[in-house]
Amino acid sequence: MVGAGADATTLRCSGCSAVVRGASGARLEGVTVVGDAHEDIDGVLCADVTDFAIEGVIIRDCSWSGVALDRSAATIRRCIIVRNRCAGVFCSGESPGPIRIESCTICENSNEAGVNAWHGAVASVTNCILRANGHGAFSCSEGTIVESWNDVDGSECGIDPEDITADPLFRDAAAGDYRLGSMSPCIDAGDPSSPLDPDGTRADMGAIVYDQRIPFIRGDPNRDGKVDIADAIAVLSHLFLSTRLPCANAADGNADLRLDIADAIAVLQHLFAHGDPPPAPFPEPGIFDAPGNPGCRE
Repeated sequence: MVGAGADATTLRCSGCSAVVRGASGARLEGVTVVGDAHEDIDGVLCADVTDFAIEGVIIRDCSWSGVALDRSAATIRRCIIVRNRCAGVFCSGESPGPIRIESCTICENSNEAGVNAWHGAVASVTNCILRANGHGAFSCSEGTIVESWNDVDGSECGIDPEDITADPLFRDAAAGDYRLGSMSPCIDAGDPSSPLDPDGTRADMGAIVYDQRIPFIRGDPNRDGKVDIADAIAVLSHLFLSTRLPCANAADGNADLRLDIADAIAVLQHLFAHGDPPPAPFPEPGIFDAPGNPGCRE
């Protein structure tokens, strides 16, 4: 099942879980799963599944575990699993393939650990935030958890030297906002061998990437909110006097991913010769993505 996004699609579990049994290649993406506080049910239950993907899903307020994997292989990525009464993720039994938990926020699951591996289960956990769970970040009972590059606050299985133990500084966890604040120690703290975040920086820990790009107006390298002759002068000063430009994208007036005299000329032609306006983002601020994009970052 692929929803329209966790903000737009909600599954309310009343009397039953979202169950996947005996399947291969199943997928749950872009939904919010909200539990029923009155019955002991998991948010997502997988039994005898050989290849299950859960991505971009919020699972919260379930009366048992957020995700329960029974003899199942799964990849759980970019998920927020919070405020469930039992475990965040509970893995039990030998699985037919790997269990991977990557770039997730698993917090405030009250009566068990964030991730549990029991009775032969083997799970790997990377680039996650696991905080304020009832029994710490990890629990192993005849199971194995291979983990590194996570933000944790204790574990029954020990922690990896690459883990951190700092407050992630969410914007407002009490209100359900698990975005990272600008001073979060989880920014750029993930596994350096992981793929870069969409903003081109090192992987963050947690489900929600902290976007370090800042909006700009193309042709406005002096960042005063308007495109005028001072911007052409700023480009020429950078090219010939080596003055600093805070945002190379804003100076790239013709959007060819190069900074040269043509950018100043493009701005001057727009201002004084009825030339074409600068390409987007213009005239309102925005973010521009392209291969080789030098970017604007905080």
